Amino acid sequence: MIYYSETGERLPAEEIDLEKGYLVDRETVHHEAETHTASKTLPGGVLLTWQQLDKPAYDEIVSQTYIKHADHPTREDEIETALTELAGMIADNAARLDEQEAALVDVAAVAAGKE
Repeated sequence: MIYYSETGERLPAEEIDLEKGYLVDRETVHHEAETHTASKTLPGGVLLTWQQLDKPAYDEIVSQTYIKHADHPTREDEIETALTELAGMIADNAARLDEQEAALVDVAAVAAGKE
């Protein structure tokens, strides 16, 4: 197995730490199924032939890219950041609404006093 960093440099297997990152398949080689023709003569001289499966088709992973968690936040980290930003916007909007409500009360009081 050949390992690469995110920048494309080859990495020795000893530098792969799955607690600090994860592997993504980079290169895969497909191997076709291996078969042979088998036959058997049945009573009466009938020849029966078929394809015998010796080895099924499979994909061999030849190389992988190592991606560190610290370089790429998880989906949960992205959601948490978005929710924190949203909570901040909500707090700012609530503060502005309070200020607008106070200003309207002042305007109403001034208007009531002039009438």
